[in-house]
Amino acid sequence: MVSTEGLPVLLKKDSSLPSFYIGIAIDIGTTTLAAKAFRMCNAELLAEYRGENDQRKFGSDVIARISFAQEGDGYKRLRKALVLQIERAVKTLLGEVSFLFSCQRSGRPHLVRI
Repeated sequence: MVSTEGLPVLLKKDSSLPSFYIGIAIDIGTTTLAAKAFRMCNAELLAEYRGENDQRKFGSDVIARISFAQEGDGYKRLRKALVLQIERAVKTLLGEVSFLFSCQRSGRPHLVRI
């Protein structure tokens, strides 16, 4: 069991997985975006990312962002800001855990959506 911001989240450990399998959990909050990288075989926390939610520039709260999304290209701009920030978070985390790939596996890390 892993706790994020006081909310319990079940993280399933799978000892049959190789130790270089990494899972990334992302929490998109109103004010911040947080991401954590875990070793999937034992749920060990390996790295963390936290940053101010880039969507804040379009409104300080969810209601303001919903209004913004309904105007012109607002939805596309909100989505793009979020996607770019998630990409930055994942790249940061993969950079911090890259030693697992270079030591125990040949090749480059790849993302698998589950």
